[in-house]
Amino acid sequence: MSWKEASVGASSQVRVNAQLIDAESDAHLWADRFDGDTSDLFALQDEITSRIAVTLNLQLVRTEAGRTTEHPEGAGLHSPGTRRTGKAAIA
Repeated sequence: MSWKEASVGASSQVRVNAQLIDAESDAHLWADRFDGDTSDLFALQDEITSRIAVTLNLQLVRTEAGRTTEHPEGAGLHSPGTRRTGKAAIA
């Protein structure tokens, strides 16, 4: 992730501009601006991290949906222990 800028003015307000950039392709994935009060920086941090997590999850879902399955017969199997026993494998 690339932070473009964060600034604090003379007031108690803070603005953070954040971007997500794909490290391999340098493609721009997401950007947003967040405004908050310096008296509650933890709430602003929670808002930023929550929005980034949602964005990353959506990006991963899109990527996985577009992938071709190398072994189509196994596309529905997510846990190797569930096929034989019908129960999830315990690690």
